[in-house]
Amino acid sequence: SMYLSKDNGQNWTQVFRAVDGGGYYNQMAVVGFGDAKGGFMTDSGGKSYATKDGGMTWEAKSVGFNGARTVQFSSKQVGWLVGNDGHLYKSTDLGQSWTAVPTASGVSFSAAYFQTDTLGWSQRNSGAQFAYTKDGAKTWIEMALPSGVVSMRFGEQSWVAVGNSGGAYVSTDSGATWNATYTGTGSALNAVAFSDAKTVWAVGGEGTVIKSEDGGSKWALVKLPGGSGALRDIKFA
Repeated sequence: SMYLSKDNGQNWTQVFRAVDGGGYYNQMAVVGFGDAKGGFMTDSGGKSYATKDGGMTWEAKSVGFNGARTVQFSSKQVGWLVGNDGHLYKSTDLGQSWTAVPTASGVSFSAAYFQTDTLGWSQRNSGAQFAYTKDGAKTWIEMALPSGVVSMRFGEQSWVAVGNSGGAYVSTDSGATWNATYTGTGSALNAVAFSDAKTVWAVGGEGTVIKSEDGGSKWALVKLPGGSGALRDIKFA
């Protein structure tokens, strides 16, 4: 099920519930919002929905793909989606319609993230290859990342990547070289995100949350209330 809060998490209202007994990605939908009202999601059964009222109501959409692995908006109108078919799709109307992005033969996308409408990175061919783009996915530049990396984000002064066994790595030369940093955890790190120019957060297995205030060089463990289940993603609005 999906829940919406309008008061910084004090109260929550259910706005979408699993249908057909199929559930969603790990009992959740794969969701992206371009602004406070417009968003798009797909479920594990291949169905797609869009909202124009902040998630209070959802309209089924007919799209050219059968479900998605990731969906994200880089601006109010522009969205990026990796379909279960391995193709990268782009929307310029807040998820109302999607168009496949031309891709070189033999390339299959596993994930993609765009910091702006032009700057983004992709994980390709079963996650074995990484590349970044500076022109909105028209061209891609391959890059070598440390073994086990599963997530990467761009900062103003550094790029940060995280992955297996608590691994965290920092690049200050646009991905040409990477330096390992000590995180204080051996748990797998599943996702990383910047909350401002220098503050970086990463989450992972066993409820792990770590935070860096210097662009990823030094990390501190953050304790959260609740259980110790795996944390799969972290996002800042």
